[in-house]
Amino acid sequence: MAEKGLISSVNELAEKFRLRSNIQLDVYQSNMNQPIQYKEIELIMYRIVQELLTNAIKHSQANKVELNLNYNERNFTITYTDDGVGIDKLIQKHNNFGLANMKELVFSFGGSFKMETNKGLQIMIEIPDSIERELIG
Repeated sequence: MAEKGLISSVNELAEKFRLRSNIQLDVYQSNMNQPIQYKEIELIMYRIVQELLTNAIKHSQANKVELNLNYNERNFTITYTDDGVGIDKLIQKHNNFGLANMKELVFSFGGSFKMETNKGLQIMIEIPDSIERELIG
């Protein structure tokens, strides 16, 4: 991933996703052409996209998934939407370690994580473009 950059790596993930599933996947990106200053941010964004797409195949029962990556001068955002079965509240709280780990990772970088589930699932993640972690000076 380090040599290819985030967008090329996400596009590669998307191609693998399309080969492994019958789910329609649309990936959009906006203002993502500038280099990301901190490689840690690039890596967590990649890992988040990877986890979201893996969960879509395993759990969503969706026909369509949409993934948006955006940069808006201060934050990177990832928005994931599917038309699948959504997530039962009990599973959200107790059995989905992937989502819990994703939230923890986002929060550790000073970001935000919002999830809505009605018809399908929508996850909105914001990660600041500067690192404010305690572990990274």
